Parts: sequence; C-alpha cells; structure tokens
Amino acid sequence: MEIGGGSGEVYVQWAASAAADLDHYSLSYSENPGGTKSHLVNVPAGTTKYLDFPRELTPGIHCYVIKAVDSGGNASPGSDEVCLSIT
Repeated sequence: MEIGGGSGEVYVQWAASAAADLDHYSLSYSENPGGTKSHLVNVPAGTTKYLDFPRELTPGIHCYVIKAVDSGGNASPGSDEVCLSIT
C-alpha cells in the first residue's frame, strides 16, 4: 500500500487482490498511528486507489488500512498501516 498527498488531500493506492470472489475493498482511517481505525469507505472491486479530500482533512497524521472483502462479506486481514502527515 502506498500513500501520498498534500494541500488537504491524501491518495491511497494498493495492489489488487487476486481473490476470484472479490466484492469490494474496505478502507479504514484514523488520526492515531497504531490506533483503532474507523470505516471510511467501500471501494469497488477493480479500483485500487482512493483520493480522500471531500471531507475536511485537518493538519496532523492520517493513517489508513485496507481490507479485501469477498461476496460473502468475509474480510481479509488488514494491510500494514500507512500514514501521512498533513501540514
């Protein structure tokens, strides 16, 4: 998973899941590195990036974790957390 951004926006990009029954990705977010993440958005299968800017991104640390979710609702283990500092 990769992260980048600035000027009030963050992009998150990840490798596609090889699961044949992939339904979507679940992206979670926190402003606390290593802390509990809250669900941010479901991203459709076939998409491997998300631009997070519609909501107000305050200066500070922004951390993300992605999970692949199959058609039965089963989620993969979370990716490694990636964080970015917004000034």
